[in-house]
Amino acid sequence: MGEWMEKMRGNFLAEDLNPNLPHVEVVGDRRVLVENHNGILEYSDTVMRIALGGMELCIAGENMDLCVLTLHELTIEGKIHTLEYIRRNG
Repeated sequence: MGEWMEKMRGNFLAEDLNPNLPHVEVVGDRRVLVENHNGILEYSDTVMRIALGGMELCIAGENMDLCVLTLHELTIEGKIHTLEYIRRNG
């Protein structure tokens, strides 16, 4: 593998292992898993807003349900239509 590829691979791996960064995993259009969140800002069966440090994640869909919630992780299931990252000022 070339030097450039090795360097990029190392950078991606370092970011993936950073415990301070949020990690969002989308499984099809039915499930969203979020690690390292900072709380729920809005909750309904059609819109959920999650605080992620200096930004928030807005998830819109249908029949959404918060299936798992811990201090560091949450899982949302339902029919997911959109995910939007919104940078907060400050």
